Formats: sequence, C-alpha cells, structure tokens
Amino acid sequence: MPAPRQPETIGRFKVLRPIGQGGMGAVFLVEDPLVGRQVALKRIRADQLQLEAMQRLLREATLLARVVHPNVVRVHEAGWIDEGPYLLMDYVEGQSLGSLRQPLGPREVARIVRDLAGAVERLHAEGILHRDIKPSNVLLRADGSPVLLDFGIARDARAETLTRTGQSLGTPAYMAPEQTSVERSKELTAAVDVYGLGVLAFELLTGRPPYLGTPMNVLCALLEEDVPPPSRHAQGVPAALDAIVLRATARDPSARYPSARELAADLERFLAGQEVEARPRPRLALAALGALALAALLGLGWLASPPTPSEPGEAAAAPRRSPSARTTPSPELELPRWYRRLSEPPWLPVGLVPTEVSGEYRWERTGTILVWVPPGSFRMGSGGGAFHAATVEPSGRAISEREVEVRLTRGVFMGKYEVTWADWARFAEVSGAATPANVFSVLPVRKDFVRSTRRVEPWSAPSNHPIVRVTRADALAYCEWAGLRLPTEAEWARAARGDSQDPYVYGPEPESGACNNLLRDGHPFTSPVGAYPRDRSPYGCYDMGGNAAELVSDFYAPYPEGPLVDPKGPPQGEDVVVRGPSWESDLPLNRSLASRHRQSPERRANFTGFRVALDPPR
Repeated sequence: MPAPRQPETIGRFKVLRPIGQGGMGAVFLVEDPLVGRQVALKRIRADQLQLEAMQRLLREATLLARVVHPNVVRVHEAGWIDEGPYLLMDYVEGQSLGSLRQPLGPREVARIVRDLAGAVERLHAEGILHRDIKPSNVLLRADGSPVLLDFGIARDARAETLTRTGQSLGTPAYMAPEQTSVERSKELTAAVDVYGLGVLAFELLTGRPPYLGTPMNVLCALLEEDVPPPSRHAQGVPAALDAIVLRATARDPSARYPSARELAADLERFLAGQEVEARPRPRLALAALGALALAALLGLGWLASPPTPSEPGEAAAAPRRSPSARTTPSPELELPRWYRRLSEPPWLPVGLVPTEVSGEYRWERTGTILVWVPPGSFRMGSGGGAFHAATVEPSGRAISEREVEVRLTRGVFMGKYEVTWADWARFAEVSGAATPANVFSVLPVRKDFVRSTRRVEPWSAPSNHPIVRVTRADALAYCEWAGLRLPTEAEWARAARGDSQDPYVYGPEPESGACNNLLRDGHPFTSPVGAYPRDRSPYGCYDMGGNAAELVSDFYAPYPEGPLVDPKGPPQGEDVVVRGPSWESDLPLNRSLASRHRQSPERRANFTGFRVALDPPR
C-alpha cells in the first residue's frame, strides 16, 4: 500500500513523516508544539464512520487516556481536526509482531502474551474491549517488552457498517466466533479479548493463524471447528502451553478463562514450571450445532466477498449463491458437505507454510508454490457422444476414452506451475543429475505466423519455461530430491477441471490464444509458466491447458468401468500416461483438458514436462 501523502501540518501539529496507512486512515509522526515532543497522530477518515461510531470513538478515547500501563500505548487526547476525528498517542519504536518471519519459542510466547493479558485486564477495568488483538497490533520494544496498539474502535465501527450493507468484513482470521453474529457482536464480553490473546499465542508459536483460506472458509471454520493444538503445526510446544491456548480459544465463551487476569496467571504458572489450570479440551460433538449456526449466519446474508486476485489476470475462486440462497437456509442442511468441498486443508504438512496469497503455500525445501485441491467426485472421459477425451497413441492415432465417475477421498497439494528449467538447475547442481538438452530447432514466429519465415533456427528455452524432454525416471528423481511426488492422473484431472465439465480450461468452446497451443500464441515453443491468465484451473493451477503436457504417476491402461475411488492406474506397464494439452498441437481435441497421451517411460518428448504434488497429513 502506498505511503500516505504527507501534509506539512495537521491542526497545531507539525508533521515529521508518515508511519503507516490503512483503510480507516493514516498515522503520522508529529511534533506537538504545546509540549515540544514527538507523538503519533492517528487520523481517521470520517467517511468510514457512522455518526454514532464517531461519538463512541471519542468517548472511548477519553477512557483510554486514563489507562496507564507499561504494555499499552498511551492515548493523550482525541478530537476533531479538519475533515475527521483523530487520536494522539505515544510514539513507540519497535518491531511489529506481524512482521516476524519465524515462530517464537514457547517461553518467549508465554512471556509476551502474559504481559499483554495484563494490559488487556487493565483495559477491561475501564470498561474497554480491544476487539482486534492480532500480531500487527502489537509492537516489541528493543528490550523485548510488548506494547498493545490500535484499540479496535475503528474496526468495530466499520464492522457495523459492513454488516448492514452485506459486504465482506475482510479477513476474519482473528475474530472470535461470537463476533461473526450481528446480534451477538452487540453484546461482546471480556471473553472476546481472551480469545484474541489465545489466537495471538497460536500464531506466535506456529507462524500462522489457526484457520486459513478465504474469508468465507475461515468463518465456516470458526463455527464448525475447534482451534487445533499449536503442537500440531510446530515442534517443541509443551502440552501445558497447548492446553492454555486451547482453553483461551474455546468456541464457547463461557469455557474460556473468565478474565484476562486468569489467563495471565496460568501463563505465569507455566513460566514458573508449575502445574497449569488449563486441561486438554474434551472432544465434544458440536458439529451439528456449528452447522446450524452457520446456516443461520448465511441466512442473514453474511456472504463474504471474494478476495482480490493477487496476480494480473487471476480470478479468485469463490462460492456463487443464488438470491434465494441468501435468504433461506437449506432445509436439508447440506452446508457441511458444501463447506468441506470448498475448504482449505485442515492441517499443513511440516515444511509447508502459507504465503501472503490466500490459498497458496510454499514448500520450504525448494520454494515451490502449491495450491490446495479438495477431495470430491467428478467425471473423467467423454460422455453424451462428445469426443473430448481420447488417448493419443505413439502413432498419433486417437482412441476415445469412456466416461467414468471418479471420487477422491483426500485432497492434494498441487504445484501452481509446471517445474521449470530453473527448478531443474537447482536440483542438478545439488544431485549431479544430467540436464536434458535445451536446444531446439524452431521456426521464428510472429503473431501472423502464416507469413513467418520457414528458416529453421536453433532456440533454447529461458529458465522460467517448463522443462521438457524429461523421462519418468527424471521426474521421479526430481520429486524424491524435493520431498514431493508426481500427481496421479485422477488428481491431475481434478485439479484441472474441478467440478466443471467444460472440455477447455477457459470454457466450453475452443479459442486460439487463450493458452500456449502451437504457433497461434506468438511463442514458437514453450512460454513462461503462468504467462496466460485464462489458462488457470478452478484451484489456481496454471498451464494445464497448454505449454507442456505433463507426466503423471500412472502407467497406461484404458479407463475401467466406474465408479472409481482414488484410482492410481496399474502398478506397472509398457507406457505411462501424459495428461493435458501442450504447445505442440492446436487441434481442438488435443487442446481438451481430457486428452491423454501414452508414451514410453524413457521417451524424451519435446512437449512433455511435469508438475509436483504433496499429500496432506493423515
């Protein structure tokens, strides 16, 4: 986000520099001429607040001015300058917990959250709820002491406005379950901040919030799932600290610590090596209750807007609902199955961490970006007389494949992009593996390829193109080095099409130029991975409609009669399966997502590459 424009003065204050900016306004470092000191001035945009909210902001700021605590930023005054209200606070130098790149140790986390719990208890004594405790609202001073910032006032005001207009609240990763209900959010108690402290402890221990995914997925998880133990996502978390976090984040507010002071006391017992009061959470059968609450939530019109795409041309995959669905919950309560189909993975494997882009994960060993493909049922092959699925034999003859029903009982993490020459170079440098020849004979091509010269020239693929000319053994060796694997054919098909039966990644009819197919796209051969915005699967995988065709783990056999559950193909065979279209053909049949090739495992085809996959924890 660009830095806020720096005015020379704001009211009586001389502006020294901008500190930060958010949707509600901007913060500046200013000099107060009345006392001759530097302070932070938070300027809040009046157009973001209702009149009632502005009145409450100023009223609560007056209460905050009475709070003196070493772990709370001091508010000195509040008022109105120019076009909006402002808060004047101490300027605190330190590192935001939101900028930490690695989890912290258990004792350091316990100390930080203990100190913050004491600060929250002081706020509660003045009748103030923070309501927005999260890493970016906490600074660590140079001496390691935490300071609580940004008292959720503006956020709460914004939430009231947005629930009336029906828009998304943004990411709810740090909200307590009771904050998801319009009615319950009007009667929040100190338990909401106890929950926030528990979520903060979870993220500091694991490097991630308890729930990941789109705003809607997180809202569903808040109502249906308990926060998992931090030790499930981080090694070395003591059982006692697990129990403290789980009690603080109980879905039922009455099951949490009765106050922030009690939470601080239990953390102090942990630090002193004493037995803590928190006990492992019983596994209660609350799924039906959560589903009912979620159905009611959706019935009130709380449907999160899809997140903004993070890359040019990327369309965010989000649930679509009819107008009637916004007002009438399903009488059969189908929502839990719907949620499981759309949800993010429940747990992440060790070594897989979320990125700043929702739904994407980075495999730390290689830096590979993976996306989550959920389980589900779908069809492979062609039905209804359509000739969209065929196996192309080595002779070039196409054989139609039957349509078969497939069910995958487990989801899979799938490579967002095909493996590139750069990826292979890192593998080859470490392992000593040979690199396939990267010199090809091509025709120089312009967009109007009909008028292109017919002179054949040598060409080498840049490092960001998919690697080709790999054998099955090559692909398996790379996967073993990376700690990943090849996807099965069924997983590849699920990732490419999702629930859609359209034969092409972009829709029902073939279009030239939407993917890297033959010469019509301006590339004489392969193209950079991810170069075609429309060649993006429902789950965010690029180039499944073109560029390189992709080796999968299956040996070739005709599709058997279905239904099939988690099919993996025969254990051995003469040929392997290669899935998907490539740069090499522009024929509509060969551009179909359902197309299959069979080839020798040792063949080094100019159009054959691969992408990787990773199993979720069981």
